[in-house]
Amino acid sequence: MRNQVAWIGCLVILFATEFCSGQSGVRATASAADIQGKVTVDMTINRTFGTHPVRDLTLHLLKVEDARPLQELQIKCRSAVSKPKADPVAAYQLCSKGLAEAVELVPRLPLAATTRTDREGFYRFDGVETGKQYQVVGVKVEDGTPIVIVGLTGKLKPGERVRVDLSENDPWTNAVPPQPRPQLARTERTSKGAAPPQAARSFRKSH
Repeated sequence: MRNQVAWIGCLVILFATEFCSGQSGVRATASAADIQGKVTVDMTINRTFGTHPVRDLTLHLLKVEDARPLQELQIKCRSAVSKPKADPVAAYQLCSKGLAEAVELVPRLPLAATTRTDREGFYRFDGVETGKQYQVVGVKVEDGTPIVIVGLTGKLKPGERVRVDLSENDPWTNAVPPQPRPQLARTERTSKGAAPPQAARSFRKSH
């Protein structure tokens, strides 16, 4: 009888352990978010213009704060193009250099995840950490030309499913999150001809 009771007790403990671990897994999954979408390109094939999937493209998921070097390249290019009296040749050269640097840079940044597009151009990131904003970035070199495809999410919420469709034709400078404002150094203002406060205090002490 005691053996039976002990055996039943073990079963109860085992069931409780499995149940609690299962519930923990559900909570972990529910607290995450999913990002999905499709990557396309508008181009002419056999004299017919259309939208086509971008297949087998590696996509990198980066937290916004980890992608600052990429954003700096995006902002430099956008600023060069948007200047009122911009030199188009100089702007083109700067942006081309930025694209080439981005292709090399992105895979070396701290990545939250990577995935690849399927035959229809679809992709998916599952179980993404919430409370963060992300950039979805694809980079490649095609016929010697560097190509950067960038998308941007909002701040993800638990259980949220976000769709971010990307187009190879969109400017790579579009998906840039708001940048943190630089902190201005605090300076102590003094009246013209007056000694700084510390010097004034020293002067008073010496008399």
